[in-house]
Amino acid sequence: MPLRPCPALTTRILELSPNNFSTLPTHLACLHELGEKNALFLLAHQLADTHPHEPTSWLAIGIYYLSTHRIAEARRFFSKSSTMDPHFGPAWIGFAHTFAAEGEHDQAISAYSTAARLFQGTHLPQLFLGMQNLLLNNVPLAKEYLLTAYRQCATDPLLLNEMGVCAYYEDDMPTAIQYFTEALRLAAAIDTDSDFDVDDGTTADPQHRRSPPIDAAAITAATPSAALESSTLLPTRANLAHALRRIGHYDLALANFSLVLRRGGKDAGIFAAKGLCLLELGRCWDAVVVLHEALAVAPQDGVATELLSRALDALGDEGGVVNEGGGRGEVVGEEEFERGLQAAREKILGRHTRGRRDAGGGSSRGRGKERQVVSSPPPPAEEDENGFEDGGGMESPPEAEAVDYSVEDESMMVDTDED
Repeated sequence: MPLRPCPALTTRILELSPNNFSTLPTHLACLHELGEKNALFLLAHQLADTHPHEPTSWLAIGIYYLSTHRIAEARRFFSKSSTMDPHFGPAWIGFAHTFAAEGEHDQAISAYSTAARLFQGTHLPQLFLGMQNLLLNNVPLAKEYLLTAYRQCATDPLLLNEMGVCAYYEDDMPTAIQYFTEALRLAAAIDTDSDFDVDDGTTADPQHRRSPPIDAAAITAATPSAALESSTLLPTRANLAHALRRIGHYDLALANFSLVLRRGGKDAGIFAAKGLCLLELGRCWDAVVVLHEALAVAPQDGVATELLSRALDALGDEGGVVNEGGGRGEVVGEEEFERGLQAAREKILGRHTRGRRDAGGGSSRGRGKERQVVSSPPPPAEEDENGFEDGGGMESPPEAEAVDYSVEDESMMVDTDED
């Protein structure tokens, strides 16, 4: 069933049976996933006042501190809860989460292993063990843990995503795409509270999983509007796009990258991957625009910088002019092409040139100033007094002097191969 109504159901159970401590871990987990920090704070204080000898009370305090990213305090209370009841599995899982949040993979694996021994009947410890081994690049061991978890629960979208990551690392892209698509489909089914069946011959036995041809219709259908409201599914969508890009399905990959960006996944790596897809599709101008967005997010990103350089070189090799509307014009002479390409660059950098080109050529001082303006990266967006970034772009640099754009000028930014 959808996650949003779960706290209402567990709250009703606790109203009818206030001492039902077996329901509290599920209730606390729902509040944590939904970001209900105030509700966690009130419940933790209430439990600590009324039931100080119950390990669940200190579990609630630890979950609250984990939700507020106070890892040291959360670890202390998870440890206290597990000390009061050494067989309390949720406390051990929370204790392991604190190490995982700080990148202490070895300690996290030790705590998850203890939880797997004490918390029988659930796939979560095995899933978390597989995730930690993936972070350590131990793919074979991670796959074994994930397969063990899959045999206990084949309908967890997070588990299917991690199995898709394993297949991606093994260069089995069709299987990875199948896992990612199935994860998105199950997430949509769970969120809409509809029936779903995984016993279709493709997911029941992961060790003998078939690798069918890529079905564009199935991938398009796995675009749940309601499920993607949760930011937890954006990595799965991005993983699907990367796998599609690796096997050359650039149109489908581009559509998925665009969906991730529209849903709020503003990451320089996503922008760079989208720019790479556009380059492979021959849409160099669109790639230049997207890669500038990547550098606006992370100005020092090496991948985006290299791809932008290649995109500009590809624009130069095409020998066309970029129109004012962003389209491509007819092939013209070298001087007109250089002039149009330079104007396009100035437009990207937010530079509004008021000067007009001197018919007789500019001075050497003017050329040097123009080269510096063009080659410098755009300044980062400033924040106003309320902490929001200025959406008006960037400040225009001082007006540069006129420049001679003739092909004999060695200070031009882009060279042409034609004589």
